[in-house]
Amino acid sequence: MRLDQTINEKTDIAGQAGLKACRAVALPLYRTHASFKFRQKEIDLDKMTEFRAASYIEYQGDKFVKRFDAHCYYTLLNALDTHNIGRGRESLEKALAEITANTVVIGFDTDMLIPKVEQQFLAKHIPNAEYIEIKTLFGHDAFLIEHKDITKSIRSKINI
Repeated sequence: MRLDQTINEKTDIAGQAGLKACRAVALPLYRTHASFKFRQKEIDLDKMTEFRAASYIEYQGDKFVKRFDAHCYYTLLNALDTHNIGRGRESLEKALAEITANTVVIGFDTDMLIPKVEQQFLAKHIPNAEYIEIKTLFGHDAFLIEHKDITKSIRSKINI
């Protein structure tokens, strides 16, 4: 987003080109290759322009900039990038060990953006945590799509 020089401007459209470009680059990471290929498969094999995948990425970018203010999103990304719960607590492991709540940590087997090894690390270092893995075709977007399996997993651990 910083490559979009308009991010420093105080206008309603500042940073939108950068935000749209970020979405385009990240979008293939949100879904698995198989899912993306299935949904964006070309019917016309002789087509030379206006591919479904390109149109989908363009559409998602337009939708994204309408939903998010680029300045707010940039600030949110910076907060996520700089957040470290281990800071001031000697280590990440020691910080996680301070959590007292019973915890269910859910990982998705196809998530490339936040791989399951990260979730397994959390479950290993949070006392009373349990790791549950959900198998899915949807990659990172599974946290939005697999809500039934997520709800079922959490309810099975808290006896609802």
